[in-house]
Amino acid sequence: MITAEQAHVETVRRLYEEYLNQNRPELLASLVGEDVVLHTATEERGIAAYAALTDRLRVAFPDMQFTLQDLIAMTAWWCGGRWTRRIPVRWRASRRRGSASSSGRT
Repeated sequence: MITAEQAHVETVRRLYEEYLNQNRPELLASLVGEDVVLHTATEERGIAAYAALTDRLRVAFPDMQFTLQDLIAMTAWWCGGRWTRRIPVRWRASRRRGSASSSGRT
């Protein structure tokens, strides 16, 4: 039999591994409640706000991936964890190295 704490850990794991890493937006409503609070500058609330935040992150960092290091549930409603986020950087120079405009020569 699975405990409430184990179920909570599994839900958080799915949020990161399936919703975020696999980009499966259809899962969000089954993983977070409408009372979810995003601790951002504006303290946004709700599933739509959570989806909008992750959409903005996906646009900015389309290859973003999370790796869960540890998850532990202290109670049926509190789960803490440690994760790392990998964001591949794509950089493109706007000027050719050594050109007159980038070297200061005229």
